[in-house]
Amino acid sequence: MERAFFFLGSARCFHTIDWYESAQENSNKPVNFVTDMVDGEGFECLIHDKNNLIKLLIIDNFLSKNYGGIGHLLRNIIKVLVVPIQIFLVKRRIGSSKKNITFAHSTYYAFLASLAGIQYVSTPQGSEVLVRIENSVLYKLFAHIAHKNAILITVDSLAMKMKLKELLNLDSEVVQNGIPIDCLKSISEKPVGQKNDDLLSIRGIAKNYQVLEIIDCCRESKNFPLLQLCCPFYDEDYFFKVQYKVLKTGVIIHGKLNRKDFYQRLLRTKIAISIPISDSSPRSVYEAIYCGCIVIVRYNQYLEDLPACMLERIVVTDCAGDWFDVAYDKALERSKTTFSPTPDTDQMYDQRLSFPRVLNSLDAIV
Repeated sequence: MERAFFFLGSARCFHTIDWYESAQENSNKPVNFVTDMVDGEGFECLIHDKNNLIKLLIIDNFLSKNYGGIGHLLRNIIKVLVVPIQIFLVKRRIGSSKKNITFAHSTYYAFLASLAGIQYVSTPQGSEVLVRIENSVLYKLFAHIAHKNAILITVDSLAMKMKLKELLNLDSEVVQNGIPIDCLKSISEKPVGQKNDDLLSIRGIAKNYQVLEIIDCCRESKNFPLLQLCCPFYDEDYFFKVQYKVLKTGVIIHGKLNRKDFYQRLLRTKIAISIPISDSSPRSVYEAIYCGCIVIVRYNQYLEDLPACMLERIVVTDCAGDWFDVAYDKALERSKTTFSPTPDTDQMYDQRLSFPRVLNSLDAIV
């Protein structure tokens, strides 16, 4: 029986879109993308071919114009209020045929799929499992409903797999999100000039990513490196605090960059930094490594799964004492070497292979 694939998620989430594009590359017919959010809150729609876009009730016009604390609350309230409508539309747009397989990206969309009674693969995001389930009994119930009826649950790290088993007693399979290996290798071969000694923050400008702490460390450092900030997204409330703090410093805020500009920035950088409080399997860290950076990171369990050639490009810190100067000096020293990924590493992190790995698992189930 020939399968029909659907994606159920946000059309502005770059992680989801990467999976979607991998599915398109590995399918012999169009893959439809079903969504309730196309743009809004300062984000852009990432779906290039709008012919494959299937709309539920689009909630963008009801949301705040910016991504922040009040916006989060408003979005969650609206999503809860329209759940009955969205479930009805999911049933109607996708249908319950056994040949239809839906890939629900994030717990909310898995929740819709579960209540709609369709056949689906569930892919929760890192913080949903590593933080929210443990911190909220209500969210734990919500997550259990979302994931319990999935024919397969995929996660991007062993830490997520263990948490799902521990907290919800649900089995899952680890499948890396992956990065565009061929693209990164291609641009890395082109000369861009000498790399600078600046420090580049590559994660979101939000509380979890400790950007304020990074700014303070740079200001107090004996090295006093120039700090540059780029991010895939920012929380408006936290961003205001960052802006206020950088008024008295030489910090450069690039903000949101498209993928091409982000990679060019990485290619010009020796040292990047990523020290979130919680983390699962950070794509931007892997991209930085493939662009030749040394990355200062806080310990998280995903490091245990990295191949040796990637670990050599990582400086791990505990964020205690004079950690910044120690880590920065180590990173400068390591930046004198060149990254040489093994063929096995390339294959492990190639995003084009992520979706076929899921299909292989489905073949054993469906």
